Amino acid sequence: MQSGSFAIPRFSRSTLLTSAAIALLLIPLALYVETLPNVSPVVSWIFFLFRVVIALVLLAVWALLNVAPRKSITGHVVVGVARFGDDSPAGVQAPRRTLLQWLRPRPVWEPVINEEGETVLPLPDGGIEVGEMLAHATRKLIAPIPNVALVTLPYVADERQAILAGDAANADIVLWGVSEPQAGDDLVFAPQITLTKRLETPIPQSDLRLCGLETIALPVQRMRVWQARYVGTQQLWSFLQGLIFYAYAADEEALNELAAVRVTPETNGHVSPAIAAAQLLCGNLHVINERWDAAIAAYRSIADEPTFSAQALVNLGVLYALRGETVAALDQLTQAVEQAPLLALAHHNLAVLQQRVDRQAEAEKHFDRAIALDPSLSESYRGLAAILRSQANEASAQRILEQALVMQPNDVSARRDLAALLIDSGDLGGAQHQLEQALALDPQHAATYYLLGLLHEQSGDTTGALEALEQAIAIQPNYADAYAALGRVYKQTGESREALSPIARSTVVTADARAHMDLGLAYFQQFRDSEAEHEFRAAVEKEPLYGPAHVQLGKVLRRNGKTAEALEELKTALQIDAHELPTYHELAELRAEQGELERAAQTLEQALRIAPTDARTAYLLGNIRATQARESSSRGPLEQAIAAYHRATALDPSFAAAHYNLAIAALTDGDVMTAVDALRQTISLNPEDGEAHRLLATIYSDLRRTREALQLMSRAAELLPGHVPTLMQLSQIQRQENQIDDAIATLRLAQKAEPQNVRLLRDLGGLYVAARQFDRAISAFNRAKDVAPDQSETYFGLGVAYKTAGRQREAIEAFEAAIKRDRKNAHALTQLAETLFSAGQASRAVTILQQAIGINRSDPQLYYALGQMYGALGEADRANEAYRMYAEIRAAKH
Repeated sequence: MQSGSFAIPRFSRSTLLTSAAIALLLIPLALYVETLPNVSPVVSWIFFLFRVVIALVLLAVWALLNVAPRKSITGHVVVGVARFGDDSPAGVQAPRRTLLQWLRPRPVWEPVINEEGETVLPLPDGGIEVGEMLAHATRKLIAPIPNVALVTLPYVADERQAILAGDAANADIVLWGVSEPQAGDDLVFAPQITLTKRLETPIPQSDLRLCGLETIALPVQRMRVWQARYVGTQQLWSFLQGLIFYAYAADEEALNELAAVRVTPETNGHVSPAIAAAQLLCGNLHVINERWDAAIAAYRSIADEPTFSAQALVNLGVLYALRGETVAALDQLTQAVEQAPLLALAHHNLAVLQQRVDRQAEAEKHFDRAIALDPSLSESYRGLAAILRSQANEASAQRILEQALVMQPNDVSARRDLAALLIDSGDLGGAQHQLEQALALDPQHAATYYLLGLLHEQSGDTTGALEALEQAIAIQPNYADAYAALGRVYKQTGESREALSPIARSTVVTADARAHMDLGLAYFQQFRDSEAEHEFRAAVEKEPLYGPAHVQLGKVLRRNGKTAEALEELKTALQIDAHELPTYHELAELRAEQGELERAAQTLEQALRIAPTDARTAYLLGNIRATQARESSSRGPLEQAIAAYHRATALDPSFAAAHYNLAIAALTDGDVMTAVDALRQTISLNPEDGEAHRLLATIYSDLRRTREALQLMSRAAELLPGHVPTLMQLSQIQRQENQIDDAIATLRLAQKAEPQNVRLLRDLGGLYVAARQFDRAISAFNRAKDVAPDQSETYFGLGVAYKTAGRQREAIEAFEAAIKRDRKNAHALTQLAETLFSAGQASRAVTILQQAIGINRSDPQLYYALGQMYGALGEADRANEAYRMYAEIRAAKH
C-alpha cells in the first residue's frame, strides 16, 4: 500500500454485526421519545438526528459487509507483519480491542520533541500497537527496495498459523510474536520470523539442495522512537532486511545486512540462534557464488549452535559435493542424518550422492524418507523415479513423478522427466501435454525442445522434429544428443546436410566428438558417471585419435573401479600424444592404486624427462616414493622422496603442498631442522594451513620450545575449529605452561565436539585434579568409565583423584579395579601400595609394591618407596637393601 493512498477500513464480520444490533436496539428508544408529551423542539431535532445516525450506521454496516475481498498483495518479495499477542500459551489468548480503544484517536507513530530537544514518547500498550509499530517501521525499511511489498496480518499464535496466514496473504516472510509487559519507555516484545516457502536459489545443473530457514526466534527486543528512528531493535531490522535481500537474490546486500546481525548490541558477543541463522544464510550465498572457503568458515562457525548445526552439516556436504570431494560430502551428510534424522534435506542430499556412486538401494531408502518428511520436495520424487526406471519399474516411476507434480506443479524438471518416461512408454499425447506445460513455465530450456523433437520423431512428424531439435541446438550449441537426433531425422527425410540450419551446419560434422566430450565433462563433474562414460565413449568412437577423450574416459573408468579398462585408455592417450603431462599423472596415480608403486614412479620419471621443469610431476613422484618408504620401511625410497620434494620446491618455491610433504618426509628421516624450515615455508605461503601449524607446534613442543608451540597450536585450533586432536594437544601444552584453567577450557571445547571421547574425559579429569577441583575430576572419570567400562587407565585416574582428595577407601577400590583390568599396570600397583601404606595397611602395601617391582625392575623410585615402607615396619635390613638397590639403579642410569 502506497503512503497517502485511501484504503477502505476492514472490520471483522462479528464486529459489524454487533454494531448493527446495537443500532437496531436504539431505534425503539428514539421513536419512544417522540411519543412523549411536551417534548421541546430541540430534543425532537436531537432525536431526529439520532435516527439519521442510526440509519447511516446500518447503511455503512451493509456496505462494509458487501465490500469486495481485498486483492492479494504481490511483489518480488512480500513481507507480512502480524499483530502481536500477549505472552500466553499458543492459541489461548489473541489480542482484541476494547470499546475505549476503538473510540480513542489512533496514535501517530512519530516522535514528539520537548523544549529541551528531548524525545517524548507516550508509548501505548498492548499487542496490536506493537504490531502496528513494527508494520510502520518495516514499511519505512522496505520503501527504497523495488518490488518488495508489505501486508499486515491478524494475530497468529504459532508457526503453523503464521504459515497459513502468510500463504493466504501471499506473504513470503511473516514477522509475528508476542508482546510482554511494558518496561519503562520501551515496548518489549519477542519476535519470530517464519518463511512460507524456501528462499534458496537452486544450484545450477544439480539436484542438491541447500538448507535454509523455516522459523527463527529472535531475542527479546526493546523498541523506542528517537529522532524519527526506531531504535533498540537493530538486530531485528538487520536480519529482516538481510532476509529480504536474500529472497531478492541481491547477494552482496544480503551479506552486508546479515554480517551486521553478528555485531549488533543484542548479540552480546555470543553465537545465538539469530547469529547462527545469519551465518547459515551467508554460507549459502557464498556457495551460490562459489566462494568455497568463506562458505566453509560460515558453516563451521555454527557447528556448536544446536539450532542450526545439522543444517550447517548438510550444506557443508553439498559444498564438498559441488567441489568434487565425494567422500567428504558423504561423511558430512551421514553425520547430518545421524544428528537430525527428521531433516528432509539431509536425507535428500545424501540420497543424491549415493545415487551418483551407485548405491541405489541406500539412495532409494533416503529418497523415501525425504519424501515422508517433506512431501513438497519434488527433487526427491525425481531421484526416486530415476532409480525405479533403472529397475525397469516404469509404472511406479510414472506414479512417483505424477505425485511430484501434484505437490509442485511448477517443477519443470519433473515435467520433463515424466515426458521422457511417457515417450519411452508410447504415451505421446501425455508426453506432449507435459512438454507444453514445461515450455509455458520455461520457454528457453534446450532439454525440453530435445524431448519435443523425440516426440515428433516418434509420431512421424519430421518437420516438427527438425524445428524442435534445431531450437534445442540454438539454445545449447554443444548439445550432442540433439545433434545425433537431428542427423537421424535428416536421414529419415533423405535431405542433404546443406538443408541444416546455420548452427547445425557449422557444428554437426566438426564438433560432434567435442560436443560429446563437453557433455561428458558436465556429467563427470556432477558424478553422473554412467552418463559421462557413455558420452566419452561416443567421443572416442566418433574421433578415435581424440586424446583428451581417452584421458577422461580413463578417469571415469578409474572412478568406477574399472582399472584395467582405464589403464588401456590412458595408454592409448599417451600413444596419441606422448607429451601430455596430465595423462602421465593420471596413469601414475592409477598404477599406484593398483599397488604398482615402482611402475607408477617410472611413469612419473618418464614425464620428468619430457618436462624436467614441471614441479607438479616432481611432487607426485615424491608422493609415490614416500608411499614406497612407508610400506617397505626402506631408507632408499625415503631419500628419493626427499630429493623429489626438494626438486619440486626449487622449481616452484610457492608450492605449499610440496613444502609440507617435504617436512613429513624429513621428520620420518629424523631431519628435524629441515622439517622445521619446510613447515615455516608452508605457513608463510599458506597462513591458513591448520595442519602445518599443528605439526610445527608438535615439533616445537618436543624441542621444549613451549612458548612458540603454544602460539602455533593456538593458531592451529583457530584454523581447525572443533578438531579434537588439535585441541587435546593444545591443552597438553597449556598444562606444560601451567595454564591449567586455559587447558580445562580447551578440553571442554573439545568435549562439545566429541562428548564420548574417553581419552579426552581422562585428560580433563587429570586437569581437574591439578586444579584441585576434585568433584569435577571424579565426575569426568566416571563419565569415561560409563563410556568404556573396561579400560584400566580410567580407573587409575579415578583412583588418583580420590587419593588426592583424601578419600582413601574409594581410591583403593579404584586402583584395585584398574589392576583387575590390567594385572601388569605397574603405576596402579604403585599408587595402590602408597594408598594402603597411608591407610595403615603397611604389610599389604609392601606385598603390592613388590608386585610392581616385579613388573618394572628398572624404576629406582619403587625401591625407594619400598625402603620407606620396610623402615616403617621396623625391618631395617630389608629397608637398607631396598635403598641400596635404589642407589645402584639410579647410578646406572646416570
